[in-house]
Amino acid sequence: MSTKDAHEESRSLALTPTWSVAIVLTALVVVSLLVERSIHRLVNVKLMLLGFISLLLAATANGISNICIPSKFYNGVFHPCSKPDNNHQVDDSSKRKLLYELHKKVCKKVS
Repeated sequence: MSTKDAHEESRSLALTPTWSVAIVLTALVVVSLLVERSIHRLVNVKLMLLGFISLLLAATANGISNICIPSKFYNGVFHPCSKPDNNHQVDDSSKRKLLYELHKKVCKKVS
């Protein structure tokens, strides 16, 4: 069978019965909706799990940061229980002063 014979045997869409076109298009729409819904559910479940894990980490961050591993369980220079030498705490008033000074410098440069 040549391509010319195949072209002559095929019908155009205008000559195809309406009910068969409707069935094929309905099947395509139903399959695409099912695929979209299943993908949406999977993504939704994974996002909810990610959000829950993030919430747990945020709620337990202070407790996790206070975990201390005894030195008998590791070798090396990593000391998770040692206190940093610099215990300088920055309070809100000094942050505001720094921001105010930065604002003054920027305003002077602009004007």
